[in-house]
Amino acid sequence: MIKQAFIYFSLLVTGSVYSQHVDMHIIGLPDSVEVPGARVHMLDNNGEVVYRTSSNFQGIARIQGVNLSSVTRMEISSMGYKTIVQEMKGQSSFPARILLQPEHKVLNQVVVTASHGASNQKESAYSSKIITAEKISAMGAVSLNDVLTNEVNIQLQQDNVLGTGIKLQGTGGQNVKILIDGVPVIGRLDGNIDLSQINLSNVERIEIIEGPLSVNYGSDALAGTINIITKKTVKASWQIEGQTFYESVGQYNADLRIGKRFGHHMVAVRGGRYFFDGWSPDDKFWAYPHKTPADTTRTHLWNPKEQYFGGLDYRYIRNNWSLRINYEGYFEKMTNRGAPQKPYLNRAFDDEYLTNRHTVSGNLSIKPSVNWTGNILLSGAFYERNKNTYLTDLTNLEREWLNNPQMQDTTGYKQVMSRGNFIRKKDSSTVSLEIGYEASLEAMRGKRIEASQQSMFYADLFSTLEWRPIEQILVKPGVRYGYNSAYATIPIPSIHTKFTLQSWTLRASYARGFRAPSIKELYFEFIDINHNIIGNADLKAEQSNNFQLNISKGFQFKKRELDLELKTFYNDIRNQITLQVTEGTMEYSYFNLARSQTTGVNFSVEYGGDNVRASLGGSLLAYKIESPEYVYPEFLMYPEARASIQYNWKLTGLSFGLFYKYNGRQPNYFIDAEGTTSLGQTEDYHMMDISVSRSFIKKQLTVSLGLKNLFDVKQVNRTGGTGTAHASAVSANNIARGRSVFLSLRYNFQINSKKNGTTN
Repeated sequence: MIKQAFIYFSLLVTGSVYSQHVDMHIIGLPDSVEVPGARVHMLDNNGEVVYRTSSNFQGIARIQGVNLSSVTRMEISSMGYKTIVQEMKGQSSFPARILLQPEHKVLNQVVVTASHGASNQKESAYSSKIITAEKISAMGAVSLNDVLTNEVNIQLQQDNVLGTGIKLQGTGGQNVKILIDGVPVIGRLDGNIDLSQINLSNVERIEIIEGPLSVNYGSDALAGTINIITKKTVKASWQIEGQTFYESVGQYNADLRIGKRFGHHMVAVRGGRYFFDGWSPDDKFWAYPHKTPADTTRTHLWNPKEQYFGGLDYRYIRNNWSLRINYEGYFEKMTNRGAPQKPYLNRAFDDEYLTNRHTVSGNLSIKPSVNWTGNILLSGAFYERNKNTYLTDLTNLEREWLNNPQMQDTTGYKQVMSRGNFIRKKDSSTVSLEIGYEASLEAMRGKRIEASQQSMFYADLFSTLEWRPIEQILVKPGVRYGYNSAYATIPIPSIHTKFTLQSWTLRASYARGFRAPSIKELYFEFIDINHNIIGNADLKAEQSNNFQLNISKGFQFKKRELDLELKTFYNDIRNQITLQVTEGTMEYSYFNLARSQTTGVNFSVEYGGDNVRASLGGSLLAYKIESPEYVYPEFLMYPEARASIQYNWKLTGLSFGLFYKYNGRQPNYFIDAEGTTSLGQTEDYHMMDISVSRSFIKKQLTVSLGLKNLFDVKQVNRTGGTGTAHASAVSANNIARGRSVFLSLRYNFQINSKKNGTTN
C-alpha cells in the first residue's frame, strides 16, 4: 500500500513538472517587431536537444511538456538575426522576453505593408524603401516632411497655409495613401495630407511602396503608399523614453512616452508639444520667442505653429491571438498674421487655423488553426479645421472677431472604416492565399460644402495569392472589386513577380489603379486671400496602369553587405483630377486631364557594416500631360540624386551622419489667367544636413547636435505662368527655412523585474 502510494505520488509530481509551460516573447531589433518562426532549442548537460519549438505569428514561443529542471542551455535563432545562447538554471531563469540583434547592420529589414505577414524585405514581392528610426534620429527629423527630403522619386511642396504636400513617382495629392499602422490619415487639404502634422516621436520605421497598391488599400493608393509603423512593444517592465529638441529657427519640441508590461498586457501613454515661432528670411540666425514690434515685419514667410499630440496604446497578447486598442489625438494652431492696413498702418487682419484630429482603432490578430491567420482592423477618425479671422489693433494688440461668414469657416470630416484579411499559409505548401475586405463611410460637413453635408460609402472584397512553384520564383496575383456609392467601380487586378538566382533578384509587376473623386474634389469650396478653389460634381473617376521592373544584386562578405538596385516604372493615368483656371478669373476648379503619363528610372547603392551604413542613389523622372485643349508630345525631364552616410566611431562613442540631395531643374506646365498653357521651369538646388551624436549612461541618454540646410536654401525661382491656385503672380517656391542648428536630447530608461526580464 505504501509502495503504491509512493509510485502514485512520483507520477503526480513528474506529471506536474512536465505540464508546466513558459511563454517567451521573441522580438527582433532594431525595429522591435515580433519574430515568427524563431527556432528555440533546449539542451541538457550532455549537449543533447531535449526539446525544440518555434515562435508563432505573434513571436511567442511556448515551452511545455518538458522537465524544465533538466534544461541547462537554451539556443534561439532566426534568419537574419544573431543566435542567442544562454545558460539556464531552472524555470525561474527563463526570460519572458528575448531581444534578437540583427546579423547585418543595415540591409536586413522587416516589412508588413501589403505582405502575407511580416517578411524580410528581400523576400517580399514588392520593391520597398524602409526609413529606420536610426536615420530619423540622425537627421533630426521631427515630422514626416523632414525625413522625406532625402528620398528620390519624392518631391515636397510647401504652402504657407495648407502645409507640406507630396508627389510620388511624379503623381501626388489624393493619389498617395498615407497610413499609420494601416489606418488612413484623414484631413486632406487641396488633396494633400499636411506632412508637417505627422510627428515622428513614436515611430519605429517608415515603409514606402511606390506604384499602385489599390488591390490591398483601395482608393488613394494609385501613386504609392507610405505606411508609418509606430512603437508597439514595451521593452521592459517599465520603459520611459522621450526627447527634447531645439532648432535655431525658433522651433522647440518635447515629448514623453511611458510604457508598462504586466503579464500578457502592455500599456503605453505618450504626449508632446511642438512650437514654432515663425520664420522669415531676414530673421536672426538664433531665434528665441520674444516680443516684436507690431509693424510690417509681423508677417512671416513660414507661419507660426503650435501643436499638441498624444496617445494611448494597449496590447493584450496570448499564444494564438492578440488585441491592440489605440487612440491618437492631435491639435494645431497656426497663425497667419496680416500686414498693417493703410492709410494709418494701425490695424491688420489675422487668421487663425485650428486643426483637431482624433483617431481610435482596434486591431485583432488571431490564429484559429495551424494554417490560418487573420487580422481585423476597425477605426473611427474625426477631423475638424476652423478658420477664424480677427481685426487686430496694433496700438494695443486687442483683437475683434469678425462676424462675417465669408471670413470664418469650419470644416468637419469623419471616417469609419474596417479592413480585414485572412491568410492561409502552410509551411509545406507552395501556395499562400489571402482573402480580405474593406469598407468605409466618409462624411464631410461645412458651409463650403454643397448642401452643407456630403457622404460617400464603399465596400470592397480583395484577394491575393502567393505561389512559389520553386524556391527561386514567387508569383503574387491579386484582384479587388466592390461597390462605391458615387461611382461605378471596375475590377482592379495586379500581379507581382520575383525571380531569384543566387545573389540576383528580378522583380516585375503590373497593377491597375482606380480612384473615385473625393468629397472635397466634388463639392468643396476653399476661398481666402491666397486660395480660390471650387469643386466639380461632374468629375470622372481616375484609372491607371502601372508597370515596374526592378533588378538588384547583393554581395556579402564577413559582416558587410553591398546591394545594388536598378528600377524603372511607367504610369499611365486616364482622367487624372487636377486644377484649371476659369477663363477671365483667378478661380480654379477641378477637372479631368485626358491623360497623364509618368516614367522614370532610378538606381541605388546600399552598403552596411558594423560601423557604417552608406547609400547613394539617383533618378530621372519624366512626365507629360494631354487634354482636349493641348498636347505636349515630349516628356519633361526632372533629375535627382541623393547620398547619405552614418558612421559609428566606436573608439570615441561618437556617431556621425551626413544627408545630401540634389533636386534638378524641373520643367512645369503653367496655366495662366486666360487658360493658356505654357512651359516654365523651377531652378535646381542642393540640400545637405550633418549631425553628430553620443550616448551616455549605458546608452540611456543620447545627445545629438546638427546643422540643417548647409547650403542655406530658402526659395528657388520659378519662371513661366502668372499664378497658381495657391497664390497670384508668385515667382518663387518656398523650399526651406534657411540654415539652422539643432540640438536634441533623447532618453530611454528601462526597469526590468525578474519575472519580465529580457535577454539581449
